[in-house]
Amino acid sequence: MKGSLCQTEIKPRFLSEDLRPEEQDPQWCKNKGDEFFRSGNYLGAISAYTHGITLSDKLPSLFANRAATHFALGNFNKCLNDCSTALELMQPACEMNRRSRAKCIARRAAALARIGYLGKAIDEMKAAAKLLPEDQKIKQDIFDMERAWEQSPDSD
Repeated sequence: MKGSLCQTEIKPRFLSEDLRPEEQDPQWCKNKGDEFFRSGNYLGAISAYTHGITLSDKLPSLFANRAATHFALGNFNKCLNDCSTALELMQPACEMNRRSRAKCIARRAAALARIGYLGKAIDEMKAAAKLLPEDQKIKQDIFDMERAWEQSPDSD
């Protein structure tokens, strides 16, 4: 078709022979992604986390951190998917991963709220609050979501 553009998502692909040995370590990729995220290079962070996931799809931190990056970019559905995968990998649920699970559930709740599922978001945020009852940010988020729900109860 004349004058039309076909938009495709560009997925990072790395040739293993072009990478240094440490770049083949999923933990190194996570650390690199964290570095990119802190500097605001979200696309670089997603690339690093995604490469780490291709090396090992069993590290919940790669999915959880990529979810945070997707959230920062407004990719809320991708955030939801990565949070869910991270939570599946954080089994069994135990004290050691309680904080990570709570943060992931809270992020998933925030993404649900952003795409208009306030009722589900409130339920998720309350689940996060059960895991981290002392977290004031989670408590405030529940309060804010409940106020928004009162204003627009038809959001779900």
